[in-house]
Amino acid sequence: MRPKRTGGSVQLLLTTTIAFLAMAYASLVEAQTIQTLCSFNFSNGSHPQAALTLGNDGNFYGTTEEGGSSGYGTVFKVTTNGALTTLCSFTGGNDGGSPGAGLTLGNDGNFYGTTSGYYTSGYGTVFKVTTGGALTTLVSFNASNGAYPIAALTLGNDGNFYGMTYQGGSSGYGTVFRVTTGGMLTTLVSFSGTNGADPRAALTLGNDGGFYGMTYRGGVTNSTYPYGMGTVFNVTTNGTLTMLVFFSGTNGAEPAAGLTLGNDS
Repeated sequence: MRPKRTGGSVQLLLTTTIAFLAMAYASLVEAQTIQTLCSFNFSNGSHPQAALTLGNDGNFYGTTEEGGSSGYGTVFKVTTNGALTTLCSFTGGNDGGSPGAGLTLGNDGNFYGTTSGYYTSGYGTVFKVTTGGALTTLVSFNASNGAYPIAALTLGNDGNFYGMTYQGGSSGYGTVFRVTTGGMLTTLVSFSGTNGADPRAALTLGNDGGFYGMTYRGGVTNSTYPYGMGTVFNVTTNGTLTMLVFFSGTNGAEPAAGLTLGNDS
């Protein structure tokens, strides 16, 4: 008996498979379509560096490091349809300038943030801005209490905000601070170099109510890294600092981003 021919079945199966893959690819391409919501043109802001923050009204809020009416950056609101509203423009004066970090939503529905102080004569600020664009400068850094906060604030369980400055403090290597919604600043830690230096990223709130963070430099030094390779630390709300990790090159060096809390903590 001659064997049955199966070429037709194979061809049908192959055709069906190709058609299915083509539809799957088309669906994937469609799912990856990107819609530009707004384009900055300097007058409405320039060089946004940080992530957006979702407000209680369903809109997104963010900062640009440059641009605006004075060129020192903006705070803006953008809807899901792309309607952009410039809420405030920094002047580079007492209100600060060059906000490189994102905003943090407070329990009162307002947004809190920092200006780095770059390109200005100051050392950076902490500010509050309402959804209507009313700007309040809460803290002006003066080097002795910190300088150049380049990371976002973190909301604590006590309703206060916690952050870090890149430099300044008693040794000039940066600080960890707490600030109330009324603008009362408390320096919790001044880094000394041996326990860390130059923190660049925001703090992360732990399940224990304390904060965890990293310093970009400080700690272990060698000829390649004379200013240190960075650290990981824990700090309580009253300023008790505990060193967790000293980077040494083989286990990493110069951590520049924040920590993320896992489900296994």
